[in-house]
Formats: sequence, C-alpha cells, structure tokens
Amino acid sequence: KFSQVFIGADSVFFPQKPSEKQKEFEVLFYGSFIPGQALEKIVEAADILRERGVFFRLVGRGPLFEKVRGLVEKKKLKNLKLMGFVAKELLPKFIAQADVGLGLLEDNEKTNLVVGNKVYELIAMKKAVVNFDCIGIKELLEDKKSVLLVQSDPQSIAQGILLLKKNVTLRKKLAENAIVAFEQNCSSIAIGQRLRRIISKAL
Repeated sequence: KFSQVFIGADSVFFPQKPSEKQKEFEVLFYGSFIPGQALEKIVEAADILRERGVFFRLVGRGPLFEKVRGLVEKKKLKNLKLMGFVAKELLPKFIAQADVGLGLLEDNEKTNLVVGNKVYELIAMKKAVVNFDCIGIKELLEDKKSVLLVQSDPQSIAQGILLLKKNVTLRKKLAENAIVAFEQNCSSIAIGQRLRRIISKAL
C-alpha cells in the first residue's frame, strides 16, 4: 500500500532579502540541464521578452549546457545569463534575488505527475512560481491559487512571466499563498504529522 507525503525542502530554504538591488525584473531557473527541463523553451521565452525588461538567470550545468549556450549565443540574448554550476548552499542567494522562479515547464509523463524539488524550494522562500499546468502541481498549490499555471510552449511561458512582471499584486499573492501551502503541507512539522497519521492507521 502507498500513502502520499510531500517531500518539502531543506532548512536552508526560507524567506530572505536579496543581497543587492536589481534594476530588471529577474526570472530564475536552476537545474541539472538534462532533457525534460524545457531549456530550449525557456531560451525562446527569453527571446520573446528580450525588449520587455525581463532578465533570465539560468543556474546549473549538465549534458545540455553547451547546446543551451549555443542557442543563447546564436540569438545574441543579452537578457539571459548562464551561471554554470552553483553549490546547493548558495542557491538561496539566487532565489532571494529573483522576482519569479520557474518550476517544471516540460509536458511529459513524469512532469505531469510530480511537484518538482525546485518548486518546494522556491515556495519555501516565498517566491511566485510559473509551472506547467499539470496534475501534480495542482495537488499542492492550485486550490490556494498559489502558482501561475501555463502551457508548455515558449509563448505561454513568456506571457505568464510578463503577467507577473506587470501585476505586482498577483505576484505577491501567489508567493504569500504558496508559502502558506508549504508550511501547512511541506514543513518538517507537517511531514512528521502526516507520517504519524499514516503509521497510526497502519498499526
């Protein structure tokens, strides 16, 4: 038999103030640069928004890193920066600096069913998240209107980001609702209580 428990995030992920002021609206992606992370779509979205005052920061490194860098260079994108590998303990600094975080944006069998690790970490730090409209994310966030759901294509991703740039009230509301959902379902206390209930029923 199986019971569902949300996995939560490490204790290093909590709301923090950015260490420096930023001039542009900043969007953060971080990951292992493997297939299924919608990297090409993110680059295309950055291209669509290149003149809209939106800056993309991509953190991480993996098999697709050179391909992504080639696309960025080919498109001559000045509003996207590849940061390469960053130690996990430094990720909160980049999350704090961002206005919006990108969750799972690829449409496939796996992403349709799960909540990405990065989503837990982003909402733990009280960030608005843009995520592909899928079953998994709705189980945690949709009821509280805590995430902006988009389709898995560059135009939809770009439109979602631009909406959050223009609508500060919506962006703050998503972030506020998201951290409440995290604390109620994904904090260490919430996970412990959930496990206790599951084990009690099984005994």
